[in-house]
Amino acid sequence: MTSSRLLRSLLAVAVLAFAPFSVLRFAAPPRTKTRTVYYKALTKINIRVSPEVRSLRSGKILEEGQQFQVEDTIEADGQTFLKLTNGDGWVFSKGIAGKWVGKTIAEPLVAQDEGPDSSNEVIKAIKKAIREPLKELERDPAFYAYIAAILGVFVLIFRMFANV
Repeated sequence: MTSSRLLRSLLAVAVLAFAPFSVLRFAAPPRTKTRTVYYKALTKINIRVSPEVRSLRSGKILEEGQQFQVEDTIEADGQTFLKLTNGDGWVFSKGIAGKWVGKTIAEPLVAQDEGPDSSNEVIKAIKKAIREPLKELERDPAFYAYIAAILGVFVLIFRMFANV
């Protein structure tokens, strides 16, 4: 078997191996994106890496009284997840701990209708859509185990063809 055929076979295995993981890992409820909205934090809010209550904290915090811009929202399980326009991550609209449990912790201020998309904005959105799942994967310990398993398959295939 030629090296180019081997390389194509390895690439096919990689695509088939990663496709189910990415589809299952990042399946999310439908998103509602109609306009850019400005919010005000009513207390300190931890920024999360994904729109889930159990999501990892990014290490960044919105301070009480801080205004921030939201570009996307997801509603699930009685919680509204707000995606920050600056790309820092997601915050909740209702508290999940302490005296803020179930209370509004981020209130909307001013809404602006979105203008028409320019090609530059579309390219930025595509780059962000690719970058965000990769950042999440890097923080997930299961990702490294998955990569090790894929590399093990590659080594096995390589050894099989090297002996032919």
